Parts: sequence; C-alpha cells; structure tokens
Amino acid sequence: MFSALKSFLFLIAVVAVSACVGQSNIQGTASQFSQATLTAASAEDAFLADVNKTGATANNALVREQWIRKRTSLQPESLDAPKPVISPAAANSIGTLVDAIRLYGQALQALAADGATTSLGQNATTLVSSLQGLDQTIQALAVPGKPPVLASSQVNFVVAGINNITGFVLGKIIARDVEQAASARGDDLKAIVGALKLINVAYGGVAADNFDAFKLANLAVLRSPASNLTDFNALTTEIVQARAQADPAKVNAALDALVQANTAVATAGPGGALAQVQGFAQAATNAYNFYAAAAK
Repeated sequence: MFSALKSFLFLIAVVAVSACVGQSNIQGTASQFSQATLTAASAEDAFLADVNKTGATANNALVREQWIRKRTSLQPESLDAPKPVISPAAANSIGTLVDAIRLYGQALQALAADGATTSLGQNATTLVSSLQGLDQTIQALAVPGKPPVLASSQVNFVVAGINNITGFVLGKIIARDVEQAASARGDDLKAIVGALKLINVAYGGVAADNFDAFKLANLAVLRSPASNLTDFNALTTEIVQARAQADPAKVNAALDALVQANTAVATAGPGGALAQVQGFAQAATNAYNFYAAAAK
C-alpha cells in the first residue's frame, strides 16, 4: 500500500516537472520567435533607410565623377537636392505595416507567458490610430512610370490583417493558446508580409535603376587618361556597394522565414517549431546585420 502510494506520488511529480519543462520550452521558443520578429522588423527599417540614402549617394558620386573627369570641383549646391526614393507619407504608411509585425511577435510572447503587458496594449492602440486613411495611402504607393505597387484587393487584405492583429491584442480573443493564435492570424501575417515584399522590390528597384543609369552614363570616364582609372574604379566600387544595400533579397528572405516559422508554430506548436524559429532568427539577424552596416 505504502509502496503503491510512493509510486503514485512519484508519477505525479514526474508529470508536474514535465509540464513545467514543456511550458518553459514553449515560452523559450515563443521568446525566440518574438525577438526574431523584432529583428526582422528592424531589418526592414534598415533596408528602407538604405534605399532612401541612394539619392544622396548618387549626388555624391556625381561630384566625385566631375573631379575624376575634369580635375575640377563641382560644388554640391549646384546639384539638385537629392530626393528620397520613398516619400515621408509613404514611409509612414509602410511603417504601420512593419509595426503590425512587431506587435504580432510581442503578442505571441505575452501569450506564451500567460499574460499581456500594458505596453502591448498601448502599442496596439497606437497602431489602431495609424489605420485612419491607411488604405488610401497604401493604395497610392507607386514608383515613377509604373502602376501602383499594391492592387486594391491586396490593400484591403493588409488593412484587414492589421485590424485583426490589433483586435486580438486589445480584445484578447485568441484564448491562451500560442498554437491557436498563430493559426488564427496566419493569413493576416501573410497578407502584411506579402505587401511588404512587393514594396521592397518596387522601391529597391528604383534605387537599382538609378545606379545602373549612373554607371552607364559615366562609362566615358574609362576613356579618360589612365590616371583616372583608379579613381573611377574606387567610385564604381562605392556605387556597387550602395546598390547592394538597396537589394531586398535578404530582408524578403527574413520575411519569408517569418511566415514559415509562424506556420510551423500553428501546426506543431512552439515546442515542435524550434528548428523553424531558429532558422527565422538567423535569417532576420543576417538581414539586419547586412542593411544596418551601411549606417555605421
């Protein structure tokens, strides 16, 4: 009798410890997912900043090219002021999409920890206030000579997705289940990520076209005296590097990894999605390190 009781109590202890370990693993994976999501959002911010620097970089290149060609200084003020590739209004709209991704990552971590934070609710409320007129400003996103970046149907899905994500934070309508939350909001996340990827390709393409046009226009420098060649090669190297910083491949790969990790969490739960979450974290870190390097 006593032996049976000891065995029963031991079994209860094992189950309790296993449950604690399991919950710890869930929280740990959710925390990694959240941190990777924040890193991916920061990588997006850094990429957009790099794209917007390309106007100034091209202007500086014109000044240096003039020196290489004629060995005379061209005053920067004689050039038109560089215009950002992304207007302030467009940047604000895109920022709302990025903030929605941040909020989603924070929400899953709070859910895994069985409690939401005050700052999470404040972030959601702030995001809701940004939705006023967002459909019009996103619909207006365009690059010169091309149709709008997003179709009307995509805009509707994006705005609805942000509404849904802020709604589950403010209304706490996704229960206390990370797996269920990832499943319920998966399509919303895909809509926002898909829109960001198209935006990245569109504006990154403008920056790339500017640099390609600049290089083609200045190939004549190679026919200048040989003494100019070293300077020209150095200038070309700078342009190639700046062009690379405006390539969206790495940030879009991180966004793809975000969706894949979320799908894994939805189907296998945080405990079964560790590999995908770690892969997402690595892709997000790689993207951030690459684009942020231009600011250093």
